[in-house]
Amino acid sequence: MTSPTTDFSAVFENFAEIEKPVACNITGRLPAWLQGTLLRNGPGEYKIGESNFNHWFDGMAYIQRFHFENGKMFFSAKHLRSKTYNANHAANRIVIQEFSTMPYPDPCKNIFQRFFSFFDSVPQTDNALVNFVQSGDRIFAVTETPKMSEIDVNTLETKEQINVAKFVVVNTATAHHHYDSDGNIYNVGSRFGKNGEYVFVKTENTEEGDFTSTSQICSIPMTNSYYPSYYHSFGMTEDYLIYFECPLTINGLKLMTSKITGWTLADCMDYDPSTPVNIHVVDHKTGIPLDIKIKSKGFFTFHHANSYQEGDYLILDFCKIEDAYFIKDISLDQMRKGTFKNGNKRQWNMFHRMVVPLTVPDKPDNKKNLLENVKVAQGCKAFYRDDGCLWVEDVRLCDLPMEFPRYNYAYNTKHYKYCYGAVFQHPDFTAITKVNVDKKTYLAWKSEDPSQLCGEPVFVADPDGVEEDDGVLLCPIISVNEKKKPFMLVLNANDLSEVARCHLPKIIPMNFHGLYVH
Repeated sequence: MTSPTTDFSAVFENFAEIEKPVACNITGRLPAWLQGTLLRNGPGEYKIGESNFNHWFDGMAYIQRFHFENGKMFFSAKHLRSKTYNANHAANRIVIQEFSTMPYPDPCKNIFQRFFSFFDSVPQTDNALVNFVQSGDRIFAVTETPKMSEIDVNTLETKEQINVAKFVVVNTATAHHHYDSDGNIYNVGSRFGKNGEYVFVKTENTEEGDFTSTSQICSIPMTNSYYPSYYHSFGMTEDYLIYFECPLTINGLKLMTSKITGWTLADCMDYDPSTPVNIHVVDHKTGIPLDIKIKSKGFFTFHHANSYQEGDYLILDFCKIEDAYFIKDISLDQMRKGTFKNGNKRQWNMFHRMVVPLTVPDKPDNKKNLLENVKVAQGCKAFYRDDGCLWVEDVRLCDLPMEFPRYNYAYNTKHYKYCYGAVFQHPDFTAITKVNVDKKTYLAWKSEDPSQLCGEPVFVADPDGVEEDDGVLLCPIISVNEKKKPFMLVLNANDLSEVARCHLPKIIPMNFHGLYVH
């Protein structure tokens, strides 16, 4: 059993760069067809000078490269040279605000200069530590602002920065883009103000890959502009874009006074699970929202998995959290202590499915489950209420606390069978899981070593494969034990049997998301 006193500090410290790719020792044999590069993004620097970041979401971006070539794997890593990174290091302290960290005051300023600096505009971070987006042949590191930084896949050098807000006015953007079959890119962001809006955007696939072809699809009025919803991802089917307006909100009144009070964005977040989730469905070709008010019991989600249409129904898969204050409880102090493995099931990310009818009878019975006897429902329910609202109830697909859902993206917006995820909150073990979403069954590769954590599994398809799960999973296994180095675990995606372990030369940080580039 995992000890509640396991010290995870080693994976939440400052990490040195490894500029020259290091050949890793391999146990097992890599598939001959595995020829490409896995990029992984996440924080890798938590202290600058004498100033410290407070939260897992705050650290400076540290990009890791796992290059597969001729049966070998080479590892390298480099800090993203964002403007935020450069400014912080030039001052030798944190000068740009992050999610849960305020800038440290300039020690050279007197008290009056510090007071008047409160009224300066707050610079927006471009610390792109969350994920990647591919536009044409270009790869960009991204975060939850409209600013993204291009990187060189081979050297990890930081190249051009692009601000999508120059093409469509948005204040935020998710780090989880979607792509259609033509290579066009979709995303959603927020536009704050008296009449706040959530804005869906589309970037046409162009040879330049510079995002200048970005345009607005539609805007959705916020339910309360003074309490905009916080979100991390969205869903997409062949015809629709789906946005969950969850009751984890940003308290605008707190935010407006934060420069005086010293409140961070994390401090300004409120969660009220008694407030329903508003589910917005938009036709991404016309930009017209579905003319049905859809609601569900309050929850929060970081990550959508696949979404698709089956007849007159939307099938939406996602990881659900009952207690969204989890976002505040993953401060660095708590992460280093390992309290995210404390067994609080209300804060576990659980894999769920929601089914939404696209049509409603003219005179529906408000006591009748509209999904009764519907084959795709799998236990999901939907009721039409007297107030004209469609109330939907989801079901759990897996009994393990699963996060970072990934699937074969060739099946995006289509019926699919399998979703993969990382289990790192369970107190007794860490795991990689494969969920059969049709049968609500799962397989798991488990480690009961308390010094290990499983990261996000990335599916790479076998080019000669026929079935949806023909391929491998690339899974970083993080270790806090110097005697048990971390490794890249390669699993057969069919049955989660081990194919190979690529042993890394040193401890690596706990990171977020990855992109495989052929």
